[in-house]
Amino acid sequence: MTAGQIASNIAHGLFGILQFRGRDTGVQFWHYVAFLFAIMFFIPAAPALDLYRELGSADRAAFLARVAPTDEEHMYLNMYEMQGMFGMIRQIFLLLLTAAMVRRLHDVGRSGGHALINVLISLWSLGGALVASWDFGQSVATMLTARQVMFWTGLLWLAHFTYLVVQLMRQTDPGFNRAGEPAVTGRQVQIENLRRRSFAKRAVDDPPR
Repeated sequence: MTAGQIASNIAHGLFGILQFRGRDTGVQFWHYVAFLFAIMFFIPAAPALDLYRELGSADRAAFLARVAPTDEEHMYLNMYEMQGMFGMIRQIFLLLLTAAMVRRLHDVGRSGGHALINVLISLWSLGGALVASWDFGQSVATMLTARQVMFWTGLLWLAHFTYLVVQLMRQTDPGFNRAGEPAVTGRQVQIENLRRRSFAKRAVDDPPR
C-alpha cells in the first residue's frame, strides 16, 4: 500500500461526506477512519481541555454552588461536564463518518440504516449529558433525570456501536447487491487486466477449430 493510495482513500472519504449511495471497501473505510480519528481525538484533545477550563469559570462556580452543595457533588458534576464536552467531539466524528459507514455497510450486504440509528442514539445521549451538566436554567430534578437518560442511552449506544463495528469489519460481499456492484480497487483492476491479456493470448495461440 503506497502513500498515494492511502491519500486517495482519505480523499474518497472526504469528498463523499454527503454521498450515501454506493459501496466502500474495507481499506477505503479504515484509512478514512484513521485519518478522522487522528484529527478529532489526538489533535483537539489539549485545546478542548483548555476550552473547558476557560468556559465561564465564574458562571460555572455559581452554577455548581446552586446545584451541588458538597465537594463530592462538585466532582461528579465536573465529570458530567467533561462527558458533555467530549460527547460533542464524538458526535462531530460520527457525523463526518456517517456516509462512509453507510457505504461500508452496503459493501458487506447490510442496511445503511444501522449507521443512522447509531448517530440518533448518540445525539440522544449527548442531549442527556448536556442537560445533566450545563446550566440552562433547569431544576436539579431535571438534571438528575437527564443523568439517568444519559446513562441508559449511553449503554444502548455502546451495545449498538459494538454490533456496528463487527459489521463494518466484515469481508466485502463479492456479488451484486441492492447497493450495486462491489467497489473496484486498483489491485482488482490489475488482476482483471492480467486475466483479459491471458485470455486474449490463449485465443490467439489456440484459434477455434
